[in-house]
Amino acid sequence: MRTTRVGLTMLGVIALTGAWDAANAQTIPRVTLTVEAAVPQGGPGPDLESTLRAAGLAGESFGGGFFGTGPVHHPYTDEFLGWSADLRVRVRPRLTVGFSAGRSNAGSTYGHNGAFLNALDFQADYSVTTIAPVITWHPDRRLRLGAGPALQRATFASPQAGVDIRKNMLGWTAQAGLAFFDGRRLFSEIAARYHGMGTVGLSDVTLNGTSFMAEPAPSIVIPAMDVTFSHWSIGVTLGVKFQ
Repeated sequence: MRTTRVGLTMLGVIALTGAWDAANAQTIPRVTLTVEAAVPQGGPGPDLESTLRAAGLAGESFGGGFFGTGPVHHPYTDEFLGWSADLRVRVRPRLTVGFSAGRSNAGSTYGHNGAFLNALDFQADYSVTTIAPVITWHPDRRLRLGAGPALQRATFASPQAGVDIRKNMLGWTAQAGLAFFDGRRLFSEIAARYHGMGTVGLSDVTLNGTSFMAEPAPSIVIPAMDVTFSHWSIGVTLGVKFQ
């Protein structure tokens, strides 16, 4: 409910701050198409790392370093670049409506405990796919601020834990872009996005290892948790103008 109120507030601000200023009718292109590559921040990684650390999956393994022999400290997260594509059409002098689609918040989180022959390993892979109508206010030719409701699909999978979840959620998205290059047909921006969405609930899981050399098999319980999927990102766009 709180995220819904924030999204509606942002839309109200856009509508009330000069979107119908006819004197600036030609300050923004009639149609733009942008693609974006972005680095995600937030999402499941921090929550998972805290839970894995508390469960004891915070050991060291080998395989890091230049030759793959250095220690690797767990838990840790690998984050991957996200992407998005946006189409915007001018409907008022400073107002555009459009559609955004993309994949973000993709990453993998790892945990490890135990020695070489009696080790327990954990890996979780996750991502978010978003499609959203977006209303955008352009206070300046180079600056845009947008927001809209979003349909988001979260995926979360961990083979070791026997978890494979795909969950559709209703949420919201907000975005901003500042053009550092603004040519006649092409432009490029520094862009920021925020995706507000729900959580994915995970039941407690027991990881069991294999016993070697008559040693007891290792076992660790990962407690139940709610994994946060809301996240933000910073990226660079490349855009085309259609006057």
